[in-house]
Amino acid sequence: MPMPYKRRRKNPEFTTDEAQTATLIVTEGSFRCKEKLPTIRIGMCQKGALEPASRVFGTKIFPARTRKRILCKPEDFPPDGRGYWAVETAGRRADYHMERLKPLIPHSTYKKWQETKARCPPPAKRKVAIERLLRTPKRRIFDQSMANHGLHNLAEGLRGKNTVLLANKP
Repeated sequence: MPMPYKRRRKNPEFTTDEAQTATLIVTEGSFRCKEKLPTIRIGMCQKGALEPASRVFGTKIFPARTRKRILCKPEDFPPDGRGYWAVETAGRRADYHMERLKPLIPHSTYKKWQETKARCPPPAKRKVAIERLLRTPKRRIFDQSMANHGLHNLAEGLRGKNTVLLANKP
């Protein structure tokens, strides 16, 4: 006799860690701009529950302290319970993970992510940043002609010192 329902198979496209991370983003996650980059942050009292997200994001779990009120039980967040455990990712990595997990995340949560990305100012283009560095008084980036000129001056200076040292020998 055939089964009245189809057997559900695991989706090979996503790992268990990715599925758990998507669930954590929906239930415990928050989106914000941090240092002009869109950021995904997941915070909880139990450190072990954040391990799948830590593996997916490729970041470490860190303590986030609070001063105002006790958030967790003292045994979950020592010594006094004033804080929680968090894991976060920002910028292109965060965008990559949200795009990757998009099929597992509800539209309303993904819409919040899109709004956060629109609120954060776009990072400066690499070329603009290099030009800004070149305009500063201390030049840290050299082009090929400046490097050759500096090496030539250094070689001239060393030759000059050597001749002076040799001339002063008795």
